[in-house]
Amino acid sequence: MKKITSVLIIVLLLVFVICEFLPREVIEPIYYSKEISQKAKEYNIDPFIIAAVARTESSWVSSASSSVGARGLMQVMPDTGLFLAELRGLELDIDELYEPLVSLDYGTYYLKMLYDEFGDWDLVYAAYNAGPGQVRAWLEDEDYSSNGRLTYIPFEETRNYVDKVNRHLENFKKSYKKFPQD
Repeated sequence: MKKITSVLIIVLLLVFVICEFLPREVIEPIYYSKEISQKAKEYNIDPFIIAAVARTESSWVSSASSSVGARGLMQVMPDTGLFLAELRGLELDIDELYEPLVSLDYGTYYLKMLYDEFGDWDLVYAAYNAGPGQVRAWLEDEDYSSNGRLTYIPFEETRNYVDKVNRHLENFKKSYKKFPQD
């Protein structure tokens, strides 16, 4: 009995030591990949970027609502959705933002619009989170920018948001050789 216990302890220790040195990266799933691919092609945006924003915004929960009223996978604010619909000559019932394809469409359209303005993905992520007016103000403030480049994001939530989107983006790109299709 002592021999079996000793062998079991040694095996458990070996398993523990081996597990300590295994890579901890886990392939994180990408949901709604078909819809994301469709919107990526439509708006000429890397699908991994759309996936990283959706993952950061809602953790893939299409019925997600924030405390400030943002809705759906891409957490589009109702006023933003209505503004984007008006720009595009469309009608929008704000409850449609809970529909995955609608949320991805409006969120991706907004990302494209922000990229066309700022031309830098970190600025786009910051603007998606804090608003483009806030990012414009930071870019004009020497405490936060230099030579038209943002050097510091003063809102901790927005700093953390930009970091999270970039972490998800990096993880997705490491995990998948190409964007997955359903």
